[in-house]
Amino acid sequence: MFISKTVTYRLYVIFLTAIFFLFFSSLNHAQNLEVVFSDYKPYSWKDEVGESHGLEVEIVKQILQEHLSLKVTFKVLPWARAQKRVKDGISDAFVAVPTLKRLAYTKSSKQAITSWGVSIFTYSKSPGIEKLRNIKSLQQLKPFKLGSMIGNGWVEENLAGMQIKWVANMDQLVTMLALKRIDALVDSPIVINFYAKKNNLKSDITEVNKLTSSPLYFCLSLKSKYLSILPEFDKALIEMRKDGSLQEILNQYQ
Repeated sequence: MFISKTVTYRLYVIFLTAIFFLFFSSLNHAQNLEVVFSDYKPYSWKDEVGESHGLEVEIVKQILQEHLSLKVTFKVLPWARAQKRVKDGISDAFVAVPTLKRLAYTKSSKQAITSWGVSIFTYSKSPGIEKLRNIKSLQQLKPFKLGSMIGNGWVEENLAGMQIKWVANMDQLVTMLALKRIDALVDSPIVINFYAKKNNLKSDITEVNKLTSSPLYFCLSLKSKYLSILPEFDKALIEMRKDGSLQEILNQYQ
């Protein structure tokens, strides 16, 4: 089959044009600030089509996109992989407690985005509510029947050897407590309040004892070209706290 030089030339031009646009499209995407999160409702999660959601996602999105006018990519990944991507400079940032280990490869914002804590919850009008309210150490939980979701590493490490009913998901956990099948559960107040609200159980479950709380910060990789934005990030977060927009986001998930 004979192909004229004109046709060959046109095909060549089309090929080069396609390569040109593909290259610059990839370059543009690579320049986006990439923030990675763990799959942990309501802090962050991804839906069926891969879109990222959650209170951390919404806060970071509002600051980076609306206040700082940056192009941003959000990804929800297994937490170990997410941290490694930031350490290696593949992704730019995550939201976490800035431990010494993490600060070896990131620089954190000075303003906290939100917090992660551990509280004791029981059902309303529980006969053990006063004892639970006065607990000072985790060992005092031994007489109580507790509940937790399978895979909760904090519970496995800190409440080992106690009476724990393990369930497959958080919906089951809050329902089990509301139905008085366990005495108490120990978990994040933001997480428990989110699932209690989702299942219309807010009036059936009571937070009786705050055990600990750690602030969560925006942590940028030391290899990221966006390190210079941190002062502006903090400034925007302060503004959001003052004008109430930060609390508005948090209220959606509590």
